[in-house]
Parts: sequence; C-alpha cells; structure tokens
Amino acid sequence: MDRIRKSLVDAGLWKESHANHIHVICGDLSLPGLGLDVRILQHLVENVSQVLHVAAHLNFIATYKNLKATNVQSTLFLIREFCGHGIPLTYMSSIGVV
Repeated sequence: MDRIRKSLVDAGLWKESHANHIHVICGDLSLPGLGLDVRILQHLVENVSQVLHVAAHLNFIATYKNLKATNVQSTLFLIREFCGHGIPLTYMSSIGVV
C-alpha cells in the first residue's frame, strides 16, 4: 500500500479517503487461483466493486510460451472469477515502457 500511496502522492492524485477503498491482495500469478484460499476469493467476489490488475512477470527477452502460464492464465482467471460476476476488471500493462 505504501508504494501505491507514494505513487499517487507523487502524481498529485492522493486523497486520504482513498486509504479506505484500496486493499492490496498478494497472490502468486504462477499458481492456480493466484494461490489464494477459496474463502478469500469468495469474500472478494462478494465484497469488491472493482479489480485493478497490475501484476505481471516481466521479462522482455522471454518467449510468450515462457510467460503465458503466469501472465495470460492469471488474467483469464481474474476475468472469469470477477467479470463473470459483473465486477469490472481494469488491466494495466507495461507495454508502454517498451
């Protein structure tokens, strides 16, 4: 959360009221279900209003085949799990830095 707050402060976008609405959930993109307990996933589906997906395994010289399981499959999981319940998913990519 500290990195999010700092980035928003640096960009002049932070409001203290944001702190009550942003919750960071750490998982593992390489694991099924992001490595999250099914109870955590169910709680999220029942309680979040939007998902912001900014995680990825970045390696600009790796092949698509090497990155697919981590980056593509995890994104497909989020689409099925959240968008399938009507929860918007915002995906942010690093393609802009290439």
